[in-house]
Amino acid sequence: MYSNDPKQKRFELKIQGEVEVMLGFDPQRLRIRIKKGAREKKLVRIVGKLAAGVKLTEVKSNKPERVAVRLVEVEGKPQLEVSVNAGAKEGRISALVQAKTNIKTPPKLSLFVWVEVSADIVAVPRRVFLRRPKAGKPSPRRISLYSHDKKPFSITRVEDPAGAVEARAKRDSPHRWHVELLLKKGVVARGGKLKIHTSRSDQRVIEVSYQLQQDFKVRSLPAKKVGKKRGG
Repeated sequence: MYSNDPKQKRFELKIQGEVEVMLGFDPQRLRIRIKKGAREKKLVRIVGKLAAGVKLTEVKSNKPERVAVRLVEVEGKPQLEVSVNAGAKEGRISALVQAKTNIKTPPKLSLFVWVEVSADIVAVPRRVFLRRPKAGKPSPRRISLYSHDKKPFSITRVEDPAGAVEARAKRDSPHRWHVELLLKKGVVARGGKLKIHTSRSDQRVIEVSYQLQQDFKVRSLPAKKVGKKRGG
């Protein structure tokens, strides 16, 4: 929130509360990262106050050839099994899964599925937003890189053709690294692509996009003048 106080132009308002779920999938949004050519299954719980007596029918995916679904029973409780077929190409798959219920509210449940298909080494995230460094307050960002098949690899160097970003790579395990990014002072570029060089012959270079996050200036609002009432 913002104020017209020049000493404290911005402040935080914290609100706490509890939301009771009557019926729904847990999670409601499922994110899966998978290697191309692979298949993977995930279980999604049915939760909420009404979950014990509900019956789901007509469970469907709008992309059944890539994201298939079916109801299964785990320890006597119904769950949703999501089966992902990554296919042979890298890219993203999004699917909507819906199921009808035997009650009026809610009449149906929805599950959103996002799948990122990549080569064996994957960078998370593939797009980074960087802030301009302030005096004494650097704002580094981190990229994680790991092998789906847990194959060892090394990061040999990180290159920024635009020359706007400083990068430091550090090994966390034989098959997992992270790279810390820091925007250099005085850069004018709005964004670019980092080239992360590895020791793997099948993935020599992994590209990650970055973009500068704009800092919006807070304009002070003039204090309202209280006029005298006429008459009386």
